[in-house]
Amino acid sequence: MITTAYERTFETVKHAIDCTREVNEVASFLKEIGKAVTCKEIGIAIYGEFSYTKSRKNRSLSSHLGKILSHLEEAGYIKIDKIDGKPFEYEDEVWVQDEAVHRTITVHDDEGNTYVIPNPKYNPRYLRGNGHYETVTKTMTPKVKVYTWVG
Repeated sequence: MITTAYERTFETVKHAIDCTREVNEVASFLKEIGKAVTCKEIGIAIYGEFSYTKSRKNRSLSSHLGKILSHLEEAGYIKIDKIDGKPFEYEDEVWVQDEAVHRTITVHDDEGNTYVIPNPKYNPRYLRGNGHYETVTKTMTPKVKVYTWVG
């Protein structure tokens, strides 16, 4: 438990140092590269090869890097743009409305007579739900943030 002013000051300074670690490395990298880069490219340059999903530490590093970039953007040192990423396909189930089922249908016999009879497929209980699910392949192009030093 923190009780003295010194201990509170020490904890505040320690917290500030933790929050600002790697800011200089990120700023230097963005200045030197001179082009728009993704957060993943910055992360690989600063931390080495890592994956967001592998461990809690890597998720923490990704979160920390995102916070650094948002603070630099807020202060006006970097500019954030969105570009189209690599398109990918995925399967999705969609509801496909069947043709409307009418109450009556027109039929013709062999002698050329025309009759209007009740439609055997008509069911007033299912009138709104005439349809089925189909699996369709969709293509999506994600938007990727890129960061450029303007500072």
